[in-house]
Amino acid sequence: GEKDSSLAHIQRGLDIADSLSVERMYGYMSLGEYYFRESDWPEAINYFRLSLSQAEGVNSIAQCDLLYEIGKVHLEDKQLDSALVYFDEGENSAKKFGSEETVGKIRVCRAQDLYQKGSSTEAQATIEHALNAPQTATVLSG
Repeated sequence: GEKDSSLAHIQRGLDIADSLSVERMYGYMSLGEYYFRESDWPEAINYFRLSLSQAEGVNSIAQCDLLYEIGKVHLEDKQLDSALVYFDEGENSAKKFGSEETVGKIRVCRAQDLYQKGSSTEAQATIEHALNAPQTATVLSG
């Protein structure tokens, strides 16, 4: 049905990207997003990691976003410690490369992580901290 068609279009896009020698990073990222929506955590992580390997040293902002995406998958899969590792790395990279939107998104996910661990006071402080990051209001409302 529609899911198979979406997947086929993404695969076709990767084939075209290969033939044009275009980076596969965005194709892998799209597949990661597809599997995330399907709650297939191992496949989502696999494709986000493949995309990350393509982004390293080439696209710093995408690298920050991919670290965030991998952390988000771990968070949804209740692998809270793994999520925190990726959020830490993603936030540090985002600060280094000036991706304030990614910093804000990561802080919001950190708060979710803390809340799930039972630290509601710390989660609230983290959300307040996230609100101080530029672009976070867009993330929270969008």
